[in-house]
Amino acid sequence: MEVSFCPHMNMKLAILFLSPVFLLGSLQSHPAHQPEEAAAKALASSAQAFLSKLDAGQREPALLPFSDTARFDWHFFPKWNRKGLSLGEMTEAQQTAYWAFLGAVLSESGTAKVKGVIGAEAILWEQSNRSDSRDPKKYFAVFFGEPSQGGDWGASFEGHHLSINLTVVDGSHVYVTPSFFGANPDETADGARPLAGEFDRGLALLKSFDAGQRKLAIGEKMPREILTGARERVAPMAFQGLPAAGMTEAQQGALMQLIEEYVGRYREPFSEDDLQKIREAGVGKIHFFWSGGAARGEPVYYRIHGPTFVMEYANVQNGANHSHTVWRDFENDFGYDALEHHLEAEH
Repeated sequence: MEVSFCPHMNMKLAILFLSPVFLLGSLQSHPAHQPEEAAAKALASSAQAFLSKLDAGQREPALLPFSDTARFDWHFFPKWNRKGLSLGEMTEAQQTAYWAFLGAVLSESGTAKVKGVIGAEAILWEQSNRSDSRDPKKYFAVFFGEPSQGGDWGASFEGHHLSINLTVVDGSHVYVTPSFFGANPDETADGARPLAGEFDRGLALLKSFDAGQRKLAIGEKMPREILTGARERVAPMAFQGLPAAGMTEAQQGALMQLIEEYVGRYREPFSEDDLQKIREAGVGKIHFFWSGGAARGEPVYYRIHGPTFVMEYANVQNGANHSHTVWRDFENDFGYDALEHHLEAEH
């Protein structure tokens, strides 16, 4: 059963329940414009540094074979049996090393969103009398394959309302989908909004449309949840909504800024590659679909759908104070096509 947001609990109080290491963020400094290969090597080094701090009992759940099918078993619901080693099972030194690894994956905005997601979970934990299923320390880290400078490996960081999935191919190409971020409460009593940009930019784009554009963009039937779910792979669906080809240049720019809100959760060497792929597939072919209200506090669903990707936003539950967002790549969720091409090249 979903626990409702307690209006007397604020984000500052929620943060008190998180590890001091988590609050510091423990981010290492990485050049903003590294080539992808150099950034991938930095990822491997950060991952190796974390794994070197684990004892044998901790390494067993934290390091699985790259071929393990658990790599594709992801979800954003509260679950009892997630794969990996939880934050609560790590020492502070190990948490420091793990957050340094995440700092090599995520941008500053992405890190702030992760902190906000886990902080919101801490609010639910207190509201549910510290239910085990809402424990903010139950976010799990796992690696698939030994992280290396030249091989294939993966990583996952997952808990309620968060699923970060990383695939490194040939030690040099990095894929970051499926990517799920959610927040309950979406807005805390003290006004914290971990996923504010995803909603605010979407609403601003909608409000920029004229009557004819709105007629194409807005649908009557509102999904109550993201349609792509937690499936291993997602196929392209029928386009709905207003195509970017029917937008003004300024509106197309606003659409790309909204897309960057999702892609920009990750460090620039990785996000730039994804943005380039989206642009090359054709910005004019991207469709924007909206249903529901047109103000904060009203149930809302929107979808951004291009030839190679889909992004969804749903804020319908708990009086429209419980948001889900997801970004899927039709070709390279879990690095699927890239791995296939890599194997073909080896043979």
